[in-house]
This record gives sequence, C-alpha cells and structure tokens, in this order.
Amino acid sequence: DVLRWHVDQQPTDAFIEALFEMREIIEPAAAERTAERATPEEVERIGIAMKGIEENARGSDEQIKADVGFHMGILEGSHNPIIRSLGALIESALEISFSLSWRAAMRADAVYQHRVIFEAIRDHRADDAFLAMRKLLRNSKGDVFDAIWSSRNEPKPE
Repeated sequence: DVLRWHVDQQPTDAFIEALFEMREIIEPAAAERTAERATPEEVERIGIAMKGIEENARGSDEQIKADVGFHMGILEGSHNPIIRSLGALIESALEISFSLSWRAAMRADAVYQHRVIFEAIRDHRADDAFLAMRKLLRNSKGDVFDAIWSSRNEPKPE
C-alpha cells in the first residue's frame, strides 16, 4: 500500500533509487539460487511466464502480469523462506516498476534479457543467472527513470 501511494504521488528519484536498491540486493541472488535449486515444475512456471512476456503486447496488462509472474517464480524457486516471505513487498515493487517502464520506455532488448535469465536458470548456470538479472535490473532502472522524467516533462493540459 505504501509503495502504491508513493507512485500515485509522483515518485521521487530517491524513492525509485531505494526501490531498485532493494531489488538489486535481492533478485540477482534469488536468480542464482533458483538456478541451483528450482524444481523442474518451478522452471516450467518461469518458462510459461517467459512465454507470456514474449507473446503479449508490449506494456499490456497481460505482459506486465507475466513479467511479475516471472520474477515471483524466481523468488519462489530460490527455496529460501525469507526471500519467499518478501514476495508480497517485491510483487508490489515489480508491478510499479513494470507499469512505469513497459508502457513508456522499456528497452527493445528487455525481452531478450529476460530470456537470458530464464535460460541460465533452466540450464542451472547460477553465475550467469546472477549476472543476467543484475544487468536487467540496471537497464530497467534506467528505463523507469526515463519514463518518470518523460512524464514530468510532458506538457500539462490547459
């Protein structure tokens, strides 16, 4: 609820920095652990979410839902109960990030970057999963800032 309130109130740069800092601390390590620990069923769920990212229209509610499912699947696949317990908080952060970036400024290679993460997890390449998630988050952070800065500079209706 607090995260949603911040977005509704025009998020500050400091808030976005804090949001991505939290994601950068948790998600690469979760991807690494998921590559080591995920069950075949968990990998399949992440793959289904990957397909949704690829096949749904850019910025659509369906694509955003698939992207959230992708990241939540990675958190679940880590088999770390603490990371799993942070899921609700991270889910809100993901929804906010994706609604800001996919609809406005997401890089063309974002789908490919998700694919690289999925393939590293599927192939049990933990180090590659960690690095690919870190790269995706760094790029996503830039996309979110681009979207926010663009919206701040849009002409106001008179």
